[in-house]
Amino acid sequence: MLTFSACEKDKEIGTTANLFGHWEAMVYSSEDMVFLSEVAEEGWYWGYEWNADDKPESDLLPGGMDYHGNGWFMWKKGKNYITMRNMMTNGGAEPAIDRKLTALDDKNMTLVNTRGQSIQYVKMTGCK
Repeated sequence: MLTFSACEKDKEIGTTANLFGHWEAMVYSSEDMVFLSEVAEEGWYWGYEWNADDKPESDLLPGGMDYHGNGWFMWKKGKNYITMRNMMTNGGAEPAIDRKLTALDDKNMTLVNTRGQSIQYVKMTGCK
């Protein structure tokens, strides 16, 4: 039984390629995350997130007031977690945090947020 637990602990959940794209949380408010394939720096990719109730996506896109600032993050995938460094508009970055990844394929993802809640996301395709 201990061997089984050790194997499950290190089990690979999805791939980096599975993450690329636009994900929408399956909750009451519209929380979105985009994992880009654009390299931020060696070993890290760019991504951004927003809640449509608080901020439009356009603020985060090139030309927007928060481009590569608030709402942006650098990310890299581990075996069963995503390491994220949230960016700040003043040019700084918060310390990296690991978010546990419990499910990931081409269409579905489940992440555990910093409050320990599991959030299910679905990958968006085409126009929203």
